[in-house]
Amino acid sequence: MNIEIKFPLFVATKIRGYVNQINVTSQNIKKMRELFEEINDLITTNNTIHINLLILLLHYTL
Repeated sequence: MNIEIKFPLFVATKIRGYVNQINVTSQNIKKMRELFEEINDLITTNNTIHINLLILLLHYTL
């Protein structure tokens, strides 16, 4: 089963903005930046994000 969540444009734009703001100063922050870049790549043109990606994000942030 494929569950998708539609993001409002401003949310997707915000996430893309975070990718540029994250400073790569330590290994953890570098990993976090890579994760956000992955998220950025997976946000499609119609601002759809897959539920697996949200689970991945939670896994890395908790």
